[in-house]
Amino acid sequence: MRRFTQSLLIVMLLSFLFVLPVIAGGLKIVYGYAGKLGRYGIADTAVALYSGKGYTDLKIGTAEALEIIPKSPGPHHIKIKETHYNPDGSVMHEGYLEFKFGYGGGTLIKEEHIKGTKLNHIFGGWPAGN
Repeated sequence: MRRFTQSLLIVMLLSFLFVLPVIAGGLKIVYGYAGKLGRYGIADTAVALYSGKGYTDLKIGTAEALEIIPKSPGPHHIKIKETHYNPDGSVMHEGYLEFKFGYGGGTLIKEEHIKGTKLNHIFGGWPAGN
């Protein structure tokens, strides 16, 4: 029962930190846990949707977890590939993000440009179960 209560508190904390703030601003980020990292409570994918100014759930960004980078001493890092889109669906920006795991999620520590122009910072944290 205690483990269930702790898990429920972590889910509530993640919802408060990642879901509620982005919905309030017209941006909604939906994380997926169906891949190889999801079974550990680490998001595998993310889709950023914007609603406002005549748009409803316009896809403006996607992200995919590529690998866990072991660090000794920890905490480990996770490498993410992000893609940002124009309203017409064309790719505006591609890059890599690196997050350091921490309690309740990952903190952005590094960005690497691949191509295009990055106008907005969409993925500032990454859900990672500990």
